[in-house]
Amino acid sequence: MDSYRKKLKTQNILYCIGAAALLVIQILAFTGVVVPVGTGERWHGFYNGFIAGAAMGVMILCTTRHT
Repeated sequence: MDSYRKKLKTQNILYCIGAAALLVIQILAFTGVVVPVGTGERWHGFYNGFIAGAAMGVMILCTTRHT
């Protein structure tokens, strides 16, 4: 039972790190710090919104608990 608890604790820590990384990506994309390479000025806003939205969607999928 102790090994199972240790595995769950490690898994939860990794999920928290992943969620924090996705949150940082969202913030950087919303503020415009992340700039896609090889695109014209016209598409920067679209790509930043797409990156932020995709990160938000993945974060929601990963952090919701299905019971």
